[in-house]
Amino acid sequence: AINLHGNVVVGASGSNQPRTLTLTGAATLVGNVGMSGGDFTFTGGDFLLQGSSGLFKTTTGDNTLSGNVYVTGSRTFQVGTDGTAGATTLYGALTVGGTTAATTSLNGQLEVVKHGLVVTAGGITMAAGTNNFDASASSGTFQTSTGKVTAKGELQCDGELKVGAPAVGQGKTTYLYGSVVLGKDNEATSVTNFANFDHRGDIGQNGAFRIRPNGASYITS
Repeated sequence: AINLHGNVVVGASGSNQPRTLTLTGAATLVGNVGMSGGDFTFTGGDFLLQGSSGLFKTTTGDNTLSGNVYVTGSRTFQVGTDGTAGATTLYGALTVGGTTAATTSLNGQLEVVKHGLVVTAGGITMAAGTNNFDASASSGTFQTSTGKVTAKGELQCDGELKVGAPAVGQGKTTYLYGSVVLGKDNEATSVTNFANFDHRGDIGQNGAFRIRPNGASYITS
């Protein structure tokens, strides 16, 4: 064994000629290793740091990982700090979780630029609060599922409202269990009915509802 307790210089400092240090066996370095120039190159073997609990810091330049990257156990992966993080770009597919469900939290907006958002299971749930579902800026269509659709709040239609199938003769029955108000006081509106009218309740409190032989109707006091 050779023990060198002082400084070791390979090559003269003023010769400007490269020198090579070759180690054919294991080398143990107890202190710091400094490089003022040149590269640190591997031609074979592994770069193993798993026995250390210290930090691993790269340079401030671009760092290229040519192989797969695994973060083992319960370790985390973080980009930047709150308010000072740079953009993260993923050109390939992104899978979150496996057979065990995992939760993804987004503290900002989510923008889907192409191909839309597809949910294969689990649905979309909005938590309690005053969050809005706003599609008013879109000129596309909005289609619900084929199951029961429940609107628990007021439903306002700023455009034309059609109830039933898109073709004549394919419409379904529409049930309105509450009061129905057509038009507004002192504003003339009209109702056009091309179907049979089956009335089984009272109509009006201030007059009688009449239907003429030609199909026209009117209210008399």
